[in-house]
Amino acid sequence: MRSGRGLLPYIYALFARSLESSEYDIETHPPFEIYASGVLEAVECQHIGRLPEYPAELLELKKRFPPRRLSGLDIGFVWRRPKDRKKYATSLCENFIRRSVRVGHG
Repeated sequence: MRSGRGLLPYIYALFARSLESSEYDIETHPPFEIYASGVLEAVECQHIGRLPEYPAELLELKKRFPPRRLSGLDIGFVWRRPKDRKKYATSLCENFIRRSVRVGHG
């Protein structure tokens, strides 16, 4: 793990990307410990993404950061601020509908 490889550095990188997505709003973005628990829960339930395969490290991380649901954690493990969730969900639906219509009429 000294080389920067493994799950923990990977989750730190996800956290940084998520924080950037929230415009570095550290007042509302969950702290790393809560975020990591949310990522581990999401992976466990396989509903928004996957992590690289490190089985032994995964077990250790689950002890350190017990998996817990994190409201607002979205595809790509990006946490959405409450004010952004509806807007983002709406744009996803609109994009899906546009693609469906194009495919259906193409």
